[in-house]
Amino acid sequence: MKLNGYFEPSSLASILQLLSNEDRTGMLRLTNKDSEVNIFVREGTVICVTGSAKETRLGNILRRKNMVSAADLAYCLSVSREKNVALGKVLVEKGFISEETLRNTVHDQAQEVLFNLFFWKGGKFEYHDSTDVPKGALDTKIDIMNVIMEAMSRIDEMCTFMKQIPSEEIIFAKTEPLKDPDELGLTDSQKRFYALIDGARTVRQVITASGFEDFSAYHLFNRLITAGAVVQKDTAVFSEEPVRDYTDIVQVYADIIQVIRTNLARELDRWLDSVIDEKGEDKEYAEIAKKIKKRAKGRWIYNVMENCKPRMVRHQEVLLAAFRPTARMEENVKAVAGAMRNVKNSEKSRLFLAKTMNQYVSNLLHTTVNSFGLATTRKMLLGINHVLIRANESGSEFSEKNIIVKDMVDLLIDVASQTKNPEYARQKTYGIFSMLESPLAPPASDSAENAN
Repeated sequence: MKLNGYFEPSSLASILQLLSNEDRTGMLRLTNKDSEVNIFVREGTVICVTGSAKETRLGNILRRKNMVSAADLAYCLSVSREKNVALGKVLVEKGFISEETLRNTVHDQAQEVLFNLFFWKGGKFEYHDSTDVPKGALDTKIDIMNVIMEAMSRIDEMCTFMKQIPSEEIIFAKTEPLKDPDELGLTDSQKRFYALIDGARTVRQVITASGFEDFSAYHLFNRLITAGAVVQKDTAVFSEEPVRDYTDIVQVYADIIQVIRTNLARELDRWLDSVIDEKGEDKEYAEIAKKIKKRAKGRWIYNVMENCKPRMVRHQEVLLAAFRPTARMEENVKAVAGAMRNVKNSEKSRLFLAKTMNQYVSNLLHTTVNSFGLATTRKMLLGINHVLIRANESGSEFSEKNIIVKDMVDLLIDVASQTKNPEYARQKTYGIFSMLESPLAPPASDSAENAN
């Protein structure tokens, strides 16, 4: 069997579950920009994982767990390169760690690589049946369903962490007087992380320098913030001018985003019903499947909505960090107004808001259209068109309305033109299911819907 295509956080679980359910033996390669992960499975169980990310390399994990010193690790790395031998083998041969420690660490390393995949914004995947495994690889034996469950739990926690740290560009500094690392209960590796927080490095720079993977780093940041050990170094002073009203602009885009979100929820419901079987004979598996199905939809929708927020300009990130598709209108208007207070020119701030929201909608449309079926896409575009008609015909007049309607109409035309392409129609008939090219049958309702 050969599979290939594009994946997103919302579809990664189904790809892994497909390999598990069909007891496949082969290699799955996932790529995203400069990152690459290779997953080797044997009869549906992960036996080996290799990744290019620095934070998931064996040496970094051993250092974080204080199993080897920096000097010993550097020495073993030099021997590994010189003799072209795996680092783990050198560490065992030199007596720095035991064979059991190596196996346990490799197992943890493989799990970390898999967990981190769920925080990718997307990428390409390619699978083919094969019995080839990298030379010298240790059998990790990782259950895919357990990985999916743990990854979903981590996504939940990351949502909480990111409320305290909405941007990687935030700079934190230690509070005065300095907290004693021992009283904070920090391990040696966590102390090194704490030392990197100097009032000059951004969150991302601290994470990169520490060698921690993102989840552990955000977890520790959250812990330090809660303990009062670090504080955000943000000295921006906002003017005391009256808060501007952005209700008219926010209302239009909030209605459009709600249409997209509703269709995404429906598609995921149908997809989950087809992919996850709650009625298997294995009661333990059935219970796990039920929990995944119950919790997955909300998390995946959240991930799509968050990952599509534009971040090309720092002000965009700050602005949309405050916008929540599920929040009440007055809450979003207030949040947006607060984020826009440092833009002095009122006219400029309104246009910036409109253009940022348009880019957000554009990202959402192009992301969801790549997963939706043809019929669902058309329904969604029609729903957005109705929102624009209502906005255009409403008695509310504001200078940006014509710009918003024109930009959105141009976007709808661009997206609609994709659906007229015969190749698109052929590939997307079954929506999110078609990307796997798997034997999974699409819901009958979708087939009938597209036939009309």
